[in-house]
Amino acid sequence: MSNLKTFASSPKEFEYIQTAILTKLEKARQQFPECFSGTIHVLPPVDNNKDSQWQERLRQAKEDQIGERVSLIPYYVQESHWIGVILKFNVSGQLERAEFIDPIVNSQFDPSKSQKQFSNIFPGITLRSRTLHKRDDPKQSAELTIENLLSAVQEAHSMDVKSSSMNNSREQIFSDHNTSTSNRGTDEKRNFSASAVPQGNISEQRYEKYISHSESDSPVKVSSIKQQPICQEQFLSKRSDASILKKHEQQQLESYEILKSQLESSLAAHSISSKEELQTQITEKHAFVQSLENEGKHTIAQRRKASLSELEQLQSLAEKIKALEPTPSDDEYLTLKAELDSALEAHDISSEEELQKQIIAKKELIQSLQKERKHNIAQKRKASLSELEQLQSLAEKVKALEPKSSKDDYLALKAQLDSALAAHDISNEEELQKQITEKKELIQSFEKEGKHNIAQRRKASLSELEEVQSLAEKVKALEPKSSKDDYLALKAQLDSALAAHDIS
Repeated sequence: MSNLKTFASSPKEFEYIQTAILTKLEKARQQFPECFSGTIHVLPPVDNNKDSQWQERLRQAKEDQIGERVSLIPYYVQESHWIGVILKFNVSGQLERAEFIDPIVNSQFDPSKSQKQFSNIFPGITLRSRTLHKRDDPKQSAELTIENLLSAVQEAHSMDVKSSSMNNSREQIFSDHNTSTSNRGTDEKRNFSASAVPQGNISEQRYEKYISHSESDSPVKVSSIKQQPICQEQFLSKRSDASILKKHEQQQLESYEILKSQLESSLAAHSISSKEELQTQITEKHAFVQSLENEGKHTIAQRRKASLSELEQLQSLAEKIKALEPTPSDDEYLTLKAELDSALEAHDISSEEELQKQIIAKKELIQSLQKERKHNIAQKRKASLSELEQLQSLAEKVKALEPKSSKDDYLALKAQLDSALAAHDISNEEELQKQITEKKELIQSFEKEGKHNIAQRRKASLSELEEVQSLAEKVKALEPKSSKDDYLALKAQLDSALAAHDIS
């Protein structure tokens, strides 16, 4: 999940939700251009606690653009609770539909105040409640609001296609009717034609009546069904597949958290502070057990093997956790990138290089002020330096999350690793680990025997193997995970196989 889950009411979070909507909308447009055609405006969020902001945003939606369009407005209610507003304008620029979508079950949001202000800008039109995806936790409302707004946009487009189809069908019906009644007066024809064209602003009530009529009109209904499934079915299918994948990822995340907690507890029980220390203790215990066996102390060695086995089980658990560790999402990167760009702009800094220069210059200035005993001024400069250093920390996070051409990097390093293993006549990473452990034990044995020169030479070759091991770890970190497409392809294969065996 992205950081949207924990949105509060700070100005930065308001900017992030707008950025997230724009980002997801652009992705959806690239995947399904036919589902997200037309003009779509994402307006800045509204804070329910600021009286004038809602009406200002409505004026923006009404006056800043012309023609047929959809306007989306994220709306912050209180305490992490977000809702979404969708406004649909017709070709004449008149508001055709207005809905708010509250994603929280048993929500305490009272829309009466918002409706009153809404009526000041759009008199005679009701801001109606719409139900889509809902959850109990307000902290999930930001993400749900984004998903709900995208669904509402897609459905609005499908409705346009449906409406267009109904109009075409009606025109055909009218044409047939007029042909069969050509002996009627021209006045009757003129009145019939005029009644089919809506005039003026279309309110929500008029819209609902119109849809209700379409559902009971057989020729129109058949025509509309033929026109709009491609967009809606593809989009909903993609959403369904994404939902399956998301559930799978959620289960994986839960397993990761449980195992991580289990590992931390076990490491603490063994007074081990980190995975690196665990590896060190395993290596040392291996060497100690080997030493005891060489001295013929097999009973003591057996007891030490039991405790060594416990540590190796912890190491195996640590490897499982590493495999389950969640990778940062594109949304997280984009959110932090937006935060960084906004913060740099607020400090009038054009780039990360300039940020680094300013930090160095400020440090030198503080040092100079302290030498001159201007401690009060130096203290003030330290406060602004702290802000810049926080920006630098954020820039490092963004850089760490930045999407890389990981496949190319992985293949290049994998080739380098294979070459290094071949040069040392090692067939795989397991054999590499085994050789490192044995070499460490041999070095320890030489040092105990006072053969320090030989031990030193062995250390040089050990260092080479450890460098290869470090390279192997980099390769493993870059190894491509099973992609969404792989998952969906395998799932389709499974479904097909189950169907072939008549298993439901």
